[in-house]
Amino acid sequence: MANPHEPHFFKPLVPGFHSGITIPLGFFSQHIEGKTNQKTWKLRSDASDQTWEVIQEGRRLTGGWKDFTTAHDLRIGGSGAMSSSSFDYCFMAEVTASNLKADKLSLPVAATTCTALNKQCQETILVNKEGNSWTVSLRFSESGGMYYITRGWRKFCLDNKCEVGDIFVFNVVGDGKTTPLMCVCPEKKECSELLSKHLSRKSGRRL
Repeated sequence: MANPHEPHFFKPLVPGFHSGITIPLGFFSQHIEGKTNQKTWKLRSDASDQTWEVIQEGRRLTGGWKDFTTAHDLRIGGSGAMSSSSFDYCFMAEVTASNLKADKLSLPVAATTCTALNKQCQETILVNKEGNSWTVSLRFSESGGMYYITRGWRKFCLDNKCEVGDIFVFNVVGDGKTTPLMCVCPEKKECSELLSKHLSRKSGRRL
């Protein structure tokens, strides 16, 4: 585990993470950019005395990263070695004046089928593309039959400089037992298709 007194960052693992991982912008700016010309880094963990050399390309760790993840059995949904997690649901969220004012985002009814969520869960972690995270409250409405995010949605939007009309596609990651992650979707085919369908429906309503 990371020493809390040493610089470190939290990074959830999403599909495709074996090919490389992006260093969060805040960490990169504060601890790396302009402070070192080093392009290779040695990774270590509490699980082994061995070190793994990885190559830094811009803000990404690439060459050697896959060997590190394989050696530690890192899997989707974790930030370290952990049990297998589901990655079976993504949903789209639009920033609106009403959900900002209420500090509340309702998830689609279909989210009730996602195995990463359960009605007893009281919080979730929103993660942007840079790997920065926000812990928000997660509740289930028995009357409405849906999950909703509250106490933290507005801050997430403000911190990410969102405007009304901005759209996110979130991937839900978790094992149904631990706090789930809702990660802003990278540029993937299925995410692009979901966004395109939404924009097409909005255009159709304007005609």
